[in-house]
Amino acid sequence: MRAIATSCGSQSDTAIAAYPKADFYPASLQAPVEATQDAIYQPINNGRAGFAASQSAYDAAVTELFAALDRWEHILAKQTYLCGEQITLADWCLFTTLFRFDLAYYGLFKCNLKRLTDDWLETQLLAA
Repeated sequence: MRAIATSCGSQSDTAIAAYPKADFYPASLQAPVEATQDAIYQPINNGRAGFAASQSAYDAAVTELFAALDRWEHILAKQTYLCGEQITLADWCLFTTLFRFDLAYYGLFKCNLKRLTDDWLETQLLAA
């Protein structure tokens, strides 16, 4: 999936209709984008808590999920986007989870220590 997203993120013509000239994977930010995607995938994007096979696996995944969300909340309090002041593929990768967090993660997956719409202002702005 990352290869597809990276390919689409670096297109500068009409790959993404809403932003046909945008480059979400610019050469100057590729290393930070990759590092950010690596940092958000395991604790946030891969659904470990929702599909945990045991209570201990669920507890560990939920703890890691909320610690990661808190970390990104602090980063987004200091800068507009995950990798600085330009929206990148990393932001879109986090957005896909944040957009459905309160509905799917909070309710269905019982990742309900905090609600995105109530507890994380900066992260909520990225999802809006």
